[in-house]
Amino acid sequence: MNIFESFNHNKSSGDSGLNGWEVVADAAKPSAESAEDQEALRAKEFKKRQSRIINALVSGRSEALEEAEPTEDPDARERVLKGIAEDRITNEYWDRVISFVPGPTDTKSPHEIMNSLLQNNPSENKHIKRIIASMSGGDFNRYQDVSAINLAKFFNQFNTPSSFDGEEESFLNMIEEYNGPDKRDEYAKAMRSIRHALYGEKQDYWDAAKSLIIDAKVVNAGKYRSHSEAPKPEPEQRPEPEHEPTPEERERLSRERQERKLIGVFANQNPRFINEPDYPATAADRDKVLDMINRGEIDNNDWGNLIGKIRSPLQTRPAEQLLETVSYSPKAKQILARFTQENFNVNAVNPDSIRLFSERFKTPVDFEFMSNMLMNTIKERSNQIVYEQYQDAMNYLKKALYGKQHEYWEAAKSLQAQADSRQESDNPFRPAR
Repeated sequence: MNIFESFNHNKSSGDSGLNGWEVVADAAKPSAESAEDQEALRAKEFKKRQSRIINALVSGRSEALEEAEPTEDPDARERVLKGIAEDRITNEYWDRVISFVPGPTDTKSPHEIMNSLLQNNPSENKHIKRIIASMSGGDFNRYQDVSAINLAKFFNQFNTPSSFDGEEESFLNMIEEYNGPDKRDEYAKAMRSIRHALYGEKQDYWDAAKSLIIDAKVVNAGKYRSHSEAPKPEPEQRPEPEHEPTPEERERLSRERQERKLIGVFANQNPRFINEPDYPATAADRDKVLDMINRGEIDNNDWGNLIGKIRSPLQTRPAEQLLETVSYSPKAKQILARFTQENFNVNAVNPDSIRLFSERFKTPVDFEFMSNMLMNTIKERSNQIVYEQYQDAMNYLKKALYGKQHEYWEAAKSLQAQADSRQESDNPFRPAR
């Protein structure tokens, strides 16, 4: 089955954006009969979305997503469910399909989306701001300071609906642990509002895709048995948090989870683990991967090939929008100029600068050497305060342009450092790299 192999990556020129997520505040409360009619209509539209994405996967045609009244081939659904169960259709495939669906960020700025989000959901504003603060590296308790800049950072990290699932579940579990199930429900409702504001119809299609995943892997688990199911070893023991995680702790926990997923990929020689919410890495798994790094069996080419399979903002967002995001940090814009403009002219930076950067440094692995050289030069020629300011700007630029790729590269570098430390402890006379 060659599902998705010939998928057309040229987005249709007929994108019209999406306004359906906007709520009319003073709309009349529907009657019981009209509510039933609306529910039936939602169910019908949900089925159509499933049919469209099934047809798109099987046919390899993005135009299938534009069919007003889609009709499935008789065996298409079975083929897709079987492909899901056998782990041949992963989140990467869903993300590529859903990237052809127009969303709010295609036509609206972070300021416009943030204003609409807060105005349309006044009772949820506090929860919405706290979520955005936590997910953009801010302080959960200083939610009053949240702005469109935080929303832009949020989207840079989670630019597809599927990419946010793991973080959302972790956040809601933490809320329930400290505040109970009712408060979890409140935050889950606010999460839903954020999702529809940022992703719009893309979220609706991801909901339809997740229903197919559940159908294949849960409802019909016996029928569509996975042939690549990995054994479930005992996970490494990780201490339970004794307090609400700080932004730094949240970042550390996220990196550790990404480390475990990278370990899963190389310990099992199976790239599908990069798309899982987590991987139960054992101490033996970690030892195996660290030894592979030290033997040179995993190098930057391997990291780059793997991380390059993750969709980045450079691939999914218009250059104009990325430039607007980068420009929130003047020093990040200076760094961009350093690598794309003659004489490092900041005033000459434009959307083509983003495109040129993407051509030169397709992944954060490609950018590592040059970014380190620049930071070393700044460190030699300036004081510590200026150096730290540029270090923050460099991290902001990497997150803005690479998104999840940057996070996984940081996790990969952490594993490399652990491997180096292990080899140095085994051989104290080993010269430094």
